[in-house]
Amino acid sequence: MAGTLYATTVAVFPIEDLSHGVNGVDFNFTRLLSKELKSMGLEVVPEKEMMNFMVRHRIRRVGSLSTYYVLRMREQLGADLVLLGSICQKEEKAPGALGLTLYLLRTDDARVVWSGVEGLSRADMLRLLGIDQPHSTAELLPIVAQDIFASWPDQMEQVLGRIPFFPIQSVSLRPLYVKPGHKLECRLKLRPIGRKAPDLYLNIKGIGTVPMYNDGHWGYTADWFAPVKDGKYPVEAVFHWSSGRTEKTYLGLYCVDSVPPAVTLRLSGVRLGDSVAFRDRIFAVPKLIHPEPISRWEISIEDEKGKSLISEHGTGNLPSRFVWKGQTGGGSSVNQGVYRMVLRVWDKADNMAKSIQKVAVRRTPPSMILQVKRQGSNMFVDLGNKGEVPISFWCVEVRSEDGRVVKTSEGEKLPARIGVNVAEAKNKKLECVVMLKDILGNSARREIKDLVRMANKSSTGGNRGKKQETWESEF
Repeated sequence: MAGTLYATTVAVFPIEDLSHGVNGVDFNFTRLLSKELKSMGLEVVPEKEMMNFMVRHRIRRVGSLSTYYVLRMREQLGADLVLLGSICQKEEKAPGALGLTLYLLRTDDARVVWSGVEGLSRADMLRLLGIDQPHSTAELLPIVAQDIFASWPDQMEQVLGRIPFFPIQSVSLRPLYVKPGHKLECRLKLRPIGRKAPDLYLNIKGIGTVPMYNDGHWGYTADWFAPVKDGKYPVEAVFHWSSGRTEKTYLGLYCVDSVPPAVTLRLSGVRLGDSVAFRDRIFAVPKLIHPEPISRWEISIEDEKGKSLISEHGTGNLPSRFVWKGQTGGGSSVNQGVYRMVLRVWDKADNMAKSIQKVAVRRTPPSMILQVKRQGSNMFVDLGNKGEVPISFWCVEVRSEDGRVVKTSEGEKLPARIGVNVAEAKNKKLECVVMLKDILGNSARREIKDLVRMANKSSTGGNRGKKQETWESEF
C-alpha cells in the first residue's frame, strides 16, 4: 500500500461468525485483522475502547452498524474508517472450508468505500514440503485475511477525501521500495483540460526538484536515483498552469532500504553436534527478527556438495512453517546423512538474507550394549547404548522355557542393570528379549535364547561358543 502523509485510524468492529448462529463472534480473527492493518501502516482503535463503545451504546449485534453509530465512532473514537465483516462459512469436516466478507465504511458520511469477499478450502493448500498446509479452519484464517487485503485501496487519502481534485487520470511511482542509488520512475497521465497542458515537476524529500517531461499527449515522466540514506521519502507534484496558478498534490512515498531482513530458522528435533537429527520428518519455523514486508522467499534442501534435492518458492509473507519428510522432489527417500536446509528471503527492496541449518537423517536402529554376568545364584543384565541418539524407552522381558514370565523391567534412561534369580530357571533355559527405542523413533530388538548359558560363559570368559542371540531392527 502506498504510504500516507496522514495518520489513518481504523475501528475494527468484532467479526460476526455465522457458523455459531446470529450472535456468533470471533474475537481471535478480529485481533488478527487488527494486526494485519497495523502491519499496513494504519492505526487501530484499541480493543478495549471498541468494547467500551459497544457497551456505552448497548450494541448487541455485530456484522452491521447503523449510520448513527458510524458517525459516533468518528466523534468518540477518533476513527476515520470502520471495518466490519462476517465469517459466512466455516466447515471443519474434511476437506474444510472458510468464507469471509469484509467491508469498510468512512466515518464522516457512513459510506462504504471498499469491500472484499474471499473463500478457501484446505484442499486448495496441498503443497510440497508441507508449506502452510492447514489442518483446521483456524489455520485458514490468516491466509484468507492476507488474500482479501490484497485488494485494499492504495490511495487511502483519496478514499478519505483529504486530497483535492486534480485532473490526474493515473499515477505510477515505482519501485515503492528501493536500494540506495537505484533508479526510480514516476509516470503521470492527466485528463485533458483546456488547450494547454501545465508544466509539472516533482518535489522529493532529500532530492529536491525533479522536472517531469511532457510527451505531448498529457503524459509526464520523471526519473531519479534514490539517496544513500535509508528512510521514507514523500513525492509531491507541482502544477504550473498557463494562467500563472500553481497547485500542489501529494502522489505517494517510497522507501530506501539497504539492510537485508534478519531471518532465522528454528528446527524441532534432536541436536547432534552441529546438526538437528530426525527420522521421518522435521519441522522448521521461519522468523523475521525485525518484521518487515517480504517480496519473495525460497526454501531448498541441499546435500553436502551443494546439490539441490527439493525446493519451493513463493511471494509475500513467509509461511508459518516448513515440513521436510526426508524426500527428494520426486518423492523418493534420501539416504541417511547430513543435509542443509537453506532459506532465502528477499525484502521489497530486493535485499536478500539467508539462513542455513544442518539437518541429519538418522534411520539406524539403536546400537545396543548388552552384557550378562553371573554372581552366585543371581544374574545381572547390563544394558547400555553406544549410539549418539539418546534412548527414549527400553524394555527387558525374561521368560522360562515353558513361557512363564520370570522378570520384566523397563525404563527411559541408560545404562541400566536388571537382576534375575537363577533359581527361577529350575535347571531350564531362560529366554530374554530386549527392546530399545531412541527419541527419533528408531527401534531395535534382541533375543537371547539361553540367558543362563550366556551368563555362565561370561563368568568363565568363554565367548567363542555357538551364537545364541539374533538381531531384529524395527523401522
